[in-house]
Amino acid sequence: MSFPWFRSVALLVASFCGVSALWGGDWQVDTPAPGIHILRNDVGAWGGWSMGVAHLNGPEYHARKALDLTQLPAEVRAGAKDVRLRLFMGIQDYSWNSGDRVPNGLNEAFEIVVDGQPMRFRTNDPRFLAKPGRAGKLEAGWTDIDIPREVLAKDTLQVVVRKVAGETSDDYVYPGIDNSVPNTHSSVSFDGGKTWGNKQLNTIKAQGEYMIRLVVATRALQRQMTWTPQTLDDPDGVAAYCQLEDGSLRLEPTPGVRDMARDVTITVLHDGPEPSLEWLLREKAKAPFARVPGKALVYRLSPCRKAADALLIKAGEGTTLRQVKIQYEANTTPHMVPPDLRPDIRPPAGKRRPVQTVVRRQPDGTVLLDNGAVRAVFRVSPKLELLSLHAAEIDRDILARPAASHLFRLKVGERVLGCRDATVEKLEVTEDGFAATLKPTDLPSMRVLFRASLAADELDLGCTVRCVGPEPIRFHLSFPHLAGLQLGPDAADDHYLFPWGGGVIGKGNTSLRTAYGENTAWWQMIDLFNPTHGGGIYLRANDPTGLYKAPHLRKGQEVRADFILDKTGSAYLLPEMQWATALDSEPGASVCFDYLRRDRQPGQEFAAPSARLGTHAGDWRQAMRRYADWSRKTWPPRPFPSRLSTRWNTIPAGWGWQGVLVGKDGKYRTDYIKPHYDMPELMSWWSWSDKGP
Repeated sequence: MSFPWFRSVALLVASFCGVSALWGGDWQVDTPAPGIHILRNDVGAWGGWSMGVAHLNGPEYHARKALDLTQLPAEVRAGAKDVRLRLFMGIQDYSWNSGDRVPNGLNEAFEIVVDGQPMRFRTNDPRFLAKPGRAGKLEAGWTDIDIPREVLAKDTLQVVVRKVAGETSDDYVYPGIDNSVPNTHSSVSFDGGKTWGNKQLNTIKAQGEYMIRLVVATRALQRQMTWTPQTLDDPDGVAAYCQLEDGSLRLEPTPGVRDMARDVTITVLHDGPEPSLEWLLREKAKAPFARVPGKALVYRLSPCRKAADALLIKAGEGTTLRQVKIQYEANTTPHMVPPDLRPDIRPPAGKRRPVQTVVRRQPDGTVLLDNGAVRAVFRVSPKLELLSLHAAEIDRDILARPAASHLFRLKVGERVLGCRDATVEKLEVTEDGFAATLKPTDLPSMRVLFRASLAADELDLGCTVRCVGPEPIRFHLSFPHLAGLQLGPDAADDHYLFPWGGGVIGKGNTSLRTAYGENTAWWQMIDLFNPTHGGGIYLRANDPTGLYKAPHLRKGQEVRADFILDKTGSAYLLPEMQWATALDSEPGASVCFDYLRRDRQPGQEFAAPSARLGTHAGDWRQAMRRYADWSRKTWPPRPFPSRLSTRWNTIPAGWGWQGVLVGKDGKYRTDYIKPHYDMPELMSWWSWSDKGP
């Protein structure tokens, strides 16, 4: 058995083009391309199949969203040519999980109600991503549905998604939920629309906003490509490859140019016998065509969400192709640009000075920390705040939005607070930094001890949460919390290395969260670098104990659902122990380490492992070398050769093993010892016990 994630492979996160946005309170109007306007109040951070969807399987369960049309500019409303409702959702038939009953497939219906007018769809409608049975992958994605332009005359557009009553109710419709934003315009009903509530958006108390948007096009979306043996008229670049091969035409489409949830019409002019057509899919299947009645050779491809490989127009003996015309509708969302895992790195824009510790209380009361590589300025009265953070190699203050960085972030009940939500009660400036005692507003039983100091060429940060009152405290902590970071003039060019598998390398908007202490984060460091400025920064948890933590990276305000990863909380970990939304939707990059919920009695404290922030030239490699050196020093390798050198272990015995090590007779179990290894390696402890090691 092989485990491909054991290999040091760079897992890709594709780039996602930035878009301009007009802000309107909690609403935005994006313009991803000329003439395309998208009204939304979610940021695309889909929460997954539990907390990230409403699980509609019966007619009583309704999901509702109210869109504020007053946020659309008047010229957009007046110039609208097409209006579409955009929904993020998935569908599956769950009858295969109903005991001995024969699965019945996708055979039910649902409605999308727009301002009281229902539009009915079958659950097997090819425009929507759907899983028809046990086999296959359950997927969710965006689908655009045409609605009348007249809806723009109103100030509010109300949308309801609901199932239609039928003989069965085993087809599930899953409207998506963005859990990272507050709920201001979404509500749910569990009694068929008689009553509505917004305290939760599904039956397991998910919060956020339903992922329902409005798309307004002020230009025509109907597009055309025309091929002749002499010319190719392809203004949108829908054809990545289009050539005659032995008299037949092979066209390989460019991903993301056309709307795959809409029809494609293909008209062929030819001499001689009719050619045949095939639309090949990447999974080696073929998409079905329909011949349009008439004298001309016209085919129509119905909506097909599966990735296409090629259109083949096969010319038989005596057939000559004269013209091929393809009519389609343009995609209204930016398509993926493959990431460059090894971008050209320019020489560093700046240069380090020799390491020298400088700690200075400045005339304006701020504290300066400078070691020649990192220069940080903190406000220390009456609140604590990081005002600037300069990285030597890129010669830039990377704190583009100081207000976005909270240094630490706490969640106490439903309240979220950071460094600006506490008063500096005590300050001590030392020869290498400072320590501040903070008193959070309206939390008299809590104190936060924050420390910043210079450690050689790194900035060392510490945070301790202490219970000082008569009652215990319960909290989540994310530390350090650095947000609104921008390493170069264009945030879109900022790259990252994130710990998942062999490493995620990319520059696209993303939200990534893994667990150091499970099998998803193999190191406790995040790196950011900018190729044009020739350097970057890293944030490392300086933790020799290996305490459970969740490295967390977010880049950009809007994130595509397929660029969101949260691989935390497997097996016995209770969901309420985690806090997954400490990083807000912000321009630029944001990083933190999330710690599990803590309870502290009076006089007790939780000291989070310290964190080191450093700078480097080049891409992520220097940061990883630095981490590897620290790791080898912290956990020295086993001597080689050793007693284990000649032992073979083909399959880890404890992988995914749900059991205990000691049997009922009080003796260690041996039933997992098999002939194909002579040294059992027990692992995946998080799946053995509800208490951990």
